[in-house]
Amino acid sequence: MRTLVGYADRLSVLAGEEIGFKVSCRSPTYHADIVRLVHGDESPEGPGFKEELLETTVSGEYEGRVQPIRPGSYVIVASAPPLRLTGSFEVRAHIFPTTPAKGVQGLVTRWSGSRGWGLFLGAEGNLELWLGRGDGRVVRISSGAPLDSHCWYFVTGSYNVETRVATLSQDGQVVSRLAAPLSTDPGADVPLLMGAHWTKAGNPEGYFNGKIGSPRLYGHAVQPGENDAGPNVAVAYWDLAADIQTTRVRDTSRNELHGRTVNMPARGVTGHNWSGDLWSWRDAPEQYGAIHFHDDDLEDAGWETDFTLTVPPGLTSGVYAARLRSDDADDHIPFIVRPVKGKPAADVAVLLPTYTYLAYANETIFEPHVPLLEQDEDRWAAENRLTSLYNWHSDGSGVFYGSRLKPMMNLRPRYRYWLTGHPHGLGADLCLLDWLETKGHRHDALTDEDLHHEGVDLLGSYRVVLTGAHPEYTTAPMIRALKAFLEAGGRLMYLGGNGFWMVTGVHGEQPHVIEIRRRSPTSGLWGSEPGEVFLSTTGELGDTWQQRRERPRQLVGVGFERMVLEGQPYRRDPGSFDPRAAFVFEGVESDEVIGNFGLLFGGAASYEVDGIDVRYGTPSHALLLAHASDFTPVGTPELDHHPRADMVFFETPSGGAVFATGSIGWCAALSHNRYDNNVSRITENVLLSDFPGPTVGLVEAHRASTSNTAGRQKRCLGAQNRRQPSATAASFRVNASRNELCVGLPSSQMFLSLVPVIE
Repeated sequence: MRTLVGYADRLSVLAGEEIGFKVSCRSPTYHADIVRLVHGDESPEGPGFKEELLETTVSGEYEGRVQPIRPGSYVIVASAPPLRLTGSFEVRAHIFPTTPAKGVQGLVTRWSGSRGWGLFLGAEGNLELWLGRGDGRVVRISSGAPLDSHCWYFVTGSYNVETRVATLSQDGQVVSRLAAPLSTDPGADVPLLMGAHWTKAGNPEGYFNGKIGSPRLYGHAVQPGENDAGPNVAVAYWDLAADIQTTRVRDTSRNELHGRTVNMPARGVTGHNWSGDLWSWRDAPEQYGAIHFHDDDLEDAGWETDFTLTVPPGLTSGVYAARLRSDDADDHIPFIVRPVKGKPAADVAVLLPTYTYLAYANETIFEPHVPLLEQDEDRWAAENRLTSLYNWHSDGSGVFYGSRLKPMMNLRPRYRYWLTGHPHGLGADLCLLDWLETKGHRHDALTDEDLHHEGVDLLGSYRVVLTGAHPEYTTAPMIRALKAFLEAGGRLMYLGGNGFWMVTGVHGEQPHVIEIRRRSPTSGLWGSEPGEVFLSTTGELGDTWQQRRERPRQLVGVGFERMVLEGQPYRRDPGSFDPRAAFVFEGVESDEVIGNFGLLFGGAASYEVDGIDVRYGTPSHALLLAHASDFTPVGTPELDHHPRADMVFFETPSGGAVFATGSIGWCAALSHNRYDNNVSRITENVLLSDFPGPTVGLVEAHRASTSNTAGRQKRCLGAQNRRQPSATAASFRVNASRNELCVGLPSSQMFLSLVPVIE
């Protein structure tokens, strides 16, 4: 069990800005320093762990204290006079319990200790109305039978002050009626909760698993069969279909008893009246008036800050960490220092895939995968019920939201992934940063979050942008920014695999929160329920970019093929001998095997690999430089599908270019043989290249006139036939003044190659 853990209140920071660190420590004291992280993996085959100590005001001893993790989502409505019921009342809602027999769960409650009232699920899963006077005696009116899971119920609980009778109804039928005293108000400071109940200690508990829809509160006991009179006569009439993209829970009654969600329960989910005809909450919001609560949701751990760093001016952009050490434990809390806005320190930028870090954060072991190892970080995450976007909630539903405001136990420089036994995420990306530093290539570090919020302006000063090893989770603004960067003549080096794959949303009010949806279960992953594939944060269709117009192969030439838990080398293809790509292989022999080494499965092509496919957008002028094959796919092999890692190069109309390696393992091979190897050489050749691109003003844009992507010559791509539709015609134009022929190749990337005219 780890005794020392922490997290920061931000992941990306500028010089002069403050970053706060929140720590939980079981020892009496711990020591904190700030270090620059250079390389994380401790494998004896690599350069080893590297960090540099900084002199800052943070260095020193701090008092240890335990800060707990309290997962569970709910809606909170602040106490107000209309909620202090002194007479008859009725509370009603539609509910969809998913674990009804999991213990006491609050539905709609204003309860504390033994005072107040509330609709609950009892310990055995029965529907119950609780009335408490504060003298230790609680009247519990029960339905007498447990509710079924994953079924909608319309439930009401009421109290008639004139008859002094409490009534409990289910689906319009009275299931219990009992004489009872009037409940006592729980206190002026006690809020109303949905999905939990309040405690004397001033915090929620009794978290509900399931959906709640159309909650209503009336100041009189509604008679059985009486129609819903609407918001004008209600104490509160919450519309859960409104403001789905926010944390706001709107009350449409005159009292305006608005609430807010806590810990990101799922919104944009189907309600009791979903017809199945429309699948987006934007198209039929009235059918999405529900919120799905989970007892293990966690958006913000809410820890107090233990120390704060003001980032020193002039600090080099890169990856840093607060290093914590106690008598029996240590920890690193990483963060990224950005360059000063408008003042880049280099013409090279590394775009660190921080949204992918968030997606995988605290991924606990799940079937059908078999862990190769389990570390303290994994155990701590599981014991504290932390989840990633790959896990299921305790009720069996998928985890939609990820957040950085909690310990991210696998975002550690030394961490080894339980699935592979090798570095992943930050640890893999430090291999690239270490290589850049060792080779003397100045660079700035940027993050997904920076790019999402600032767009192409963030990249405008850079000649080339390098990706990390696994930039899987990307937002629409990020893709637009990268496309604009390429259209402006920028150069992109995609040095990873499984990149630009999952449609990712960012919460408009809480930028530390990301969201995904999956269409259907695949490869042991969860799938969204019918009607719940559209993101609540943005309203866009979820799942993969492969299903959208902005396909990864259109951006970088390759797209995700398969997971392959092994390593293979690359072998050159005919396209590598094209004069356009000569610079890539300077110093590499024509028959040289590329990357038959590396810290990740012993090969530069490993873990997850990407390949070309013109059907899905690979530009028709792209050169297939090399490929790795002979992989054994993980999972059920698809018919006639043999995964490959394809190395690709292509230019853009404005003089930019894309180089892609199609493998997560590429960067982990850079340090082999003390950085003297062909993976390092190829990467450096591309990084430093100033190859001649199409001349601005001469190149004409050309779009394919049909929906079919054009093919390319087999000698260039060396692709399998399944990847090559038939070619379409090219367009030509002679520029006499420059003695050149412009050849318009059909391509979604709008490219015209230049060929000298022979007179």
